[in-house]
Formats: sequence, C-alpha cells, structure tokens
Amino acid sequence: MDHLHAGGLPLAGLTAWRALVDTAGVSAGQRVLVHAAAGGVGHLAVQIAKARGAYVYGTATPRNTTSCEAWASTN
Repeated sequence: MDHLHAGGLPLAGLTAWRALVDTAGVSAGQRVLVHAAAGGVGHLAVQIAKARGAYVYGTATPRNTTSCEAWASTN
C-alpha cells in the first residue's frame, strides 16, 4: 500500500467507528447490516461490529463476496 492510500485509512476507520460505536452504540448480540461491506468504510465497519460481538450482515457485489467472508462477516 502506498502512502497516498494509507493516508485515507484513518478517516475510513474513524467514520466506521463514529457510526457504529458513538452514534449507534452497537453491542454484543445486536444485528448490524453493512451496505458496501467490501468498500473503504464498509470493510472496517464489518470488523468493528464483529469485534463488539454483533451479528454482521453485509452487502457486496458478487466479485467482492470472498473479501467480505475473509473479513469475518457473519452472513
């Protein structure tokens, strides 16, 4: 990963964190739907929600489903 792309990662992570933790208060046992789960914010949202114990459902194009499964989405 080059410096240009690496520089965007903290913003994507913060966006996912603010949505799931600060705003929605996701906790263990809840169900979370992440649209574009293979995207920049989506792949981090999947991981954050899963780490907090939520059941994670993600949408993605057929070519990106393998990526979503690798990021430990529940369904």
